[in-house]
Amino acid sequence: MQNSIHPAAIVALLAFAPAAASAGTTGMIDGIVFDEVHHRAVPNAIVTASSPQMVESVRTDSSGHYRFMSLTPGPYIVSTKVAPLAEKYRCAFVSADGWLRVYLGLSYVDTDYWCADSPGLVRPGTTADVYTVP
Repeated sequence: MQNSIHPAAIVALLAFAPAAASAGTTGMIDGIVFDEVHHRAVPNAIVTASSPQMVESVRTDSSGHYRFMSLTPGPYIVSTKVAPLAEKYRCAFVSADGWLRVYLGLSYVDTDYWCADSPGLVRPGTTADVYTVP
């Protein structure tokens, strides 16, 4: 009897190989952009995740959902702006194999920037890159 590998086993192995190779090295941020005034999702909004190492942007789907996958661990500022609503910023710390949900509620008030309770943005005894979010 000849030993052979079933083609489905090869496909399954190849499908999971990238996930296994990257396990423990990246994190994810997802969430919803919504209009706080009218209490509804904001579709097609551009959401940006910025860190000292990278900047990525995605669009929300029809339900206002967005997702950043395979983010390098570290501090991020997640932001969005949809005219005529004010810009919204939130701070997040991505850890290896971590997953964060960041809600971005937009309103007509001035730009909202919130970074309370964001561990790891500045660690004692270290220096940090300084960058400006427009």
